[in-house]
Amino acid sequence: MPVSALATALAAAQQPAQPERPAAAAPKPAAPVVHGQPLVDTVWQLAALNASTQTPVPSTIMMLDTRKNELVGMSSDTRFKAQYTIDAGNLRFTQIATNRASSEITPFETALLNALSQTTDWRITDHTLTLLNQDKVLATLTVAGK
Repeated sequence: MPVSALATALAAAQQPAQPERPAAAAPKPAAPVVHGQPLVDTVWQLAALNASTQTPVPSTIMMLDTRKNELVGMSSDTRFKAQYTIDAGNLRFTQIATNRASSEITPFETALLNALSQTTDWRITDHTLTLLNQDKVLATLTVAGK
């Protein structure tokens, strides 16, 4: 499936937009950019999941959407989402949810969701996003289509 079709599928997976915030709301800080690659509003494709022994890694894409401070993603037939916060260089995912019943989630999907819930830090090098728990690598993603 082309990257544009995946991005369209991600957009379709998102819930309707929340009502606009009141004018008095504080502006959001600028999105983090490292080596010319923004962390947010970029479609990332999973390259490696360190808690999973499954190879090849199932097709998994995700994007941190600045409009809702929400991570949206898809792995095989499972859509997932989470709220995210970036604070002082740290990255955290909360309120992680999928469209599948827990009895149907595969071991790979469980490992992916656990990696997201354990993420505390991140780094980008050469169009590669690494999700970390302190110094432990949890997952590696690349810019989709690159």
